[in-house]
Amino acid sequence: MKRIIFGAAAVFAAGTMQTSAQELLDNYATALEIFGYTNNRKAVVPPKRGDTSYDLDLFDKRCGDFSVTYRPAASEKSSTIGIKVGASIRDTAISKDDRLSFWMKVVADTAPDTWTVLLVDANGGFATAALEGANTGGTWKEVSIPLSELKPAKKFDLSKLATVQFEIGVCSEGSVIKLDRIGFTDGSRFVGVTDKPLQTWKRDARASKEAHIAQMMRGAARAHLKRGNFKLLSAFAKMYLNEDLEKANQLIIESSEETLAGEKAREVHHWDLGENAVMCRIYYHFSKRAGIYPGRLSDKAKDIMLEALWERTKVKN
Repeated sequence: MKRIIFGAAAVFAAGTMQTSAQELLDNYATALEIFGYTNNRKAVVPPKRGDTSYDLDLFDKRCGDFSVTYRPAASEKSSTIGIKVGASIRDTAISKDDRLSFWMKVVADTAPDTWTVLLVDANGGFATAALEGANTGGTWKEVSIPLSELKPAKKFDLSKLATVQFEIGVCSEGSVIKLDRIGFTDGSRFVGVTDKPLQTWKRDARASKEAHIAQMMRGAARAHLKRGNFKLLSAFAKMYLNEDLEKANQLIIESSEETLAGEKAREVHHWDLGENAVMCRIYYHFSKRAGIYPGRLSDKAKDIMLEALWERTKVKN
């Protein structure tokens, strides 16, 4: 693998001036969704809820609103971390004339001075480069890696770039790694992965909208497994995904039966506006008569749900 050194070439000075004019912005909503762990050079998996290895630093940064901080000792003991690239990267036709550019800072008693940087495509193909001088000694340094110097280790398609990954190695306890302003540049334009102009964030959001909705719905589809009454929420999500419809209808029936039994025993809180709203959404999305996706709601589930909705509503009226 060819060695990559830190540098401050004039081409990057020009790129920096341009990105300043573009007002590069960070996105709090996606920052910790696109970073994560990876093993065996596979897909990047975001940290789990409660994981303290990743964080945002609003004060120690080089661009935008924050830098991303990684603490290896608090991680799932993965020596490789990565970041997912957005649609703007794939749509910009990144070529071998570009350079991978980012800022990094390593604070550690001991840490590897050589990392392996990988670009991984959607099919699992990848190309690598050795990053020398990776232990920055507690100071920020800018890295520039010509894509022409990457070594394809497996059939790699740059047009299908999916992730940028860093094989770090073992760091001492308490080590901190910070990354900022990751992107690609040819000297005349900068295409950000972490820091982007507002219009680019909007374009990426439109491109990933359906995937984000599906991810959210799959989480909601499991809500009935939690403590509390989330059966209707789970049913809506399952029907939206058009998955496990038999279970979804059964959850609606169970929830409605519980509501009706509670009404008779005068043990139901009628003023739960959220539950009424979910019932209405289920009817207007999935019923045969009025649904946006008609037929996913069975007649049996519909009838008892509307009965429960009526009993709840007539008390308030």
